[in-house]
Amino acid sequence: MPKTQTCYWCGAPADSREHVPPRSLFPTAGDTPDGRDYRSQLVTVPSCYQHNGAKSSDDEYLLCVIANSILGNGVGQDHAKTKVIRAMLKSAGLADRMLNGVLQVDVEDTSTGERAPTLALKINARRVAASIEHIARGLYFSEYQHPWPGKVQIVIEFLVVINDSDAAQRNSTYEDLRQHADALFADSPRRGQTPEVFFYQVHVENGSPQIMRLTFYGGTRALAIFIEDQR
Repeated sequence: MPKTQTCYWCGAPADSREHVPPRSLFPTAGDTPDGRDYRSQLVTVPSCYQHNGAKSSDDEYLLCVIANSILGNGVGQDHAKTKVIRAMLKSAGLADRMLNGVLQVDVEDTSTGERAPTLALKINARRVAASIEHIARGLYFSEYQHPWPGKVQIVIEFLVVINDSDAAQRNSTYEDLRQHADALFADSPRRGQTPEVFFYQVHVENGSPQIMRLTFYGGTRALAIFIEDQR
């Protein structure tokens, strides 16, 4: 790696390259029923240690959360049954974090009206948002070849509030936001070589990205809102 390269996030000298999204989200041939390897043509960006090697446990946690999402496709579900299970069996701490506070709930298929039982995981939303911010900043750097100088606000679209007293109101707000995002990105090109695992879309105004929508495993989504520094 040329010594002149700098970190995609902070601009410090880079000593490695980071995959965005993390490489672990892309199944290998041994974890797919048809033997397909999804780890080709992955995006990488230069990174310092703080913004790459120091967050490997966060990448693992993000994988467990996203692969277990009910909104994901078969690729995500197969990955949850293989790599995620192995990760949880290997690390008792990871398994405890994933299973702590788990609830059995019923979900309704909006297209058929059928209801079925499933498990709801209690996730660390701040940790997930921090990991997704890394991805959004990495993709920005990949697109524009310099770090985003301002803030990035992450909205996790797949969150559902269950036990809080204001759950109905908050879930309604999340649903309104998802519908607005669907309309905003309806005609936006999808970027990414393996859309079954991950693709992203960018809403640009006046030549600058305003919002990025990240889609994992076909239906598990998050928004990254790029906020310019007003100082």
